[in-house]
Amino acid sequence: MLRRCLILMIMAFLLILLGCNNNSFNMKRIDYRYGVIETTGQENMSYLSFYDVNLEKVGEEKIKYGSMGDGFALPIVFDKSMFIVPKGIYNQKELTFIMEYDLDGFEIEKWDTGLQNMNSITVNNDFIFGVNTMDFTSNIVKCNRKTKELSKIQIPDTYISYIEVYENELFAFGESEDSGKMKTFLYIIDTNTLNIQKEIDISHIGFGQYDTVIKNNKLYFTASYSIDSIENQPANKLLEYNGKSGEIKTYNLKENFPFQILEYGDNLVITHFDPVGVTGSTISIFNIDDTSSEIIEFNHNIEHLDLDGDDIIILGNGYLYRYNKEFSLMASAPITNTRKTDYYYYYTTGLFKR
Repeated sequence: MLRRCLILMIMAFLLILLGCNNNSFNMKRIDYRYGVIETTGQENMSYLSFYDVNLEKVGEEKIKYGSMGDGFALPIVFDKSMFIVPKGIYNQKELTFIMEYDLDGFEIEKWDTGLQNMNSITVNNDFIFGVNTMDFTSNIVKCNRKTKELSKIQIPDTYISYIEVYENELFAFGESEDSGKMKTFLYIIDTNTLNIQKEIDISHIGFGQYDTVIKNNKLYFTASYSIDSIENQPANKLLEYNGKSGEIKTYNLKENFPFQILEYGDNLVITHFDPVGVTGSTISIFNIDDTSSEIIEFNHNIEHLDLDGDDIIILGNGYLYRYNKEFSLMASAPITNTRKTDYYYYYTTGLFKR
């Protein structure tokens, strides 16, 4: 009798354990398509929430790093990993690493650059780059992905706001001051030596570069603000840089605050969103061949847009949206977390696709 009771107790314990494991994210058995980052700077804590193709929530993971990403520097997905900067506590920004999150294995690797409060990051097969600005000097650090060896270049009296790597070239967009007047530059840096190959004055175009695309061997980027007046004014510029000829062509879009820029078939899709005011609900479909553009307007913000085949995935106003290629809404789901707390405020900083 005692033996039977013992066996029943063991079986009950195993059933409870199995039941807990089946419901626990630790088993890594969820089937998801999209993830959303929710974070706070009031403590070192963030959540990754996972959704299937129908935008049903299928799991979440708690990560003990705060201020993970922001509205200016969106997460990067490269080679089945998501890269993002957790900065730590608001008033400390004590963390100095780039977080790599394996989208299949759910493992975390930390790439320590030694830089606090990084402005931007970028990654390729060989290196991971991060940049911050301290004491009016921008520090670009390269981390070797095989050896984790660090290399650094400093650009004095310049704020490097955005970096992007393509093959053996690192593109860095910087802002400085000359005789009380703001100047903006595009730096082209050799990824192996970190030597500056070109320094191109783009002050006439403006500033506020948040994204780039290489298409047909040409670099496309935007400018959200003009520096032609005393006060920075919204701008609507799309730029095309030809690396071979050095020529820069400028196109006027129909809306201000161009933010993200993505390749969309033979065209470019450009979101119009002001991350400072957290407003913007339109996208431009830009035709590279004839330089025409079409405006698509939504009834919600476009804080982060991603493409999934012909479908468009948008994060905005506390919702995740899925549209088809005709821009008809296929599904939507609230993504604002339901964690109850009297002390901490959580906010979303981007989405990622598996």
